[in-house]
Amino acid sequence: KMSTSRNNSNAFGGPGALSIHVTDAETSAENGRKFTKYKVEVQHGDHEWELWKRYKDFYNFNEKVGPNLRRVRSELKLPGKRLLGDSFEPEFILKRQRGLNDYVQQIISLPQLINMPETIDFFGLNSTQNQSSTKSSNPPSTTTTKNDEEDTNNQVCLLMFL
Repeated sequence: KMSTSRNNSNAFGGPGALSIHVTDAETSAENGRKFTKYKVEVQHGDHEWELWKRYKDFYNFNEKVGPNLRRVRSELKLPGKRLLGDSFEPEFILKRQRGLNDYVQQIISLPQLINMPETIDFFGLNSTQNQSSTKSSNPPSTTTTKNDEEDTNNQVCLLMFL
């Protein structure tokens, strides 16, 4: 488990209204296959929640928004895939976590991107409107897609806590 500190730059809808940071990484195994998931902490108004996303989730999100925002996409810097070596080395995981946090900061600094439905869904921003408490430990939804037998990276593991 690795953590980095949060800095409170970037806001949406006024100072402090939106804060999103990739703050932790955890390597797990499911069905004998290892994967790393990254903790994304979101604060939107009075609501706070965390999401656990895999690199593949960020990669797919980047591919989804790319065709709509060609000019903006060239500014987005998603950390690269590891081609050689062990992708579970603590040093690599920490570097990727920091890169994902930088990527998220780029996203929330671009109004044309943060307002897209794909972005709102990715960070669970549409779920805050119906919450009665400021922080809850009950997950409103859990999405799990089964592992593709040929490629561990096709597994999507998303846990959202509101």
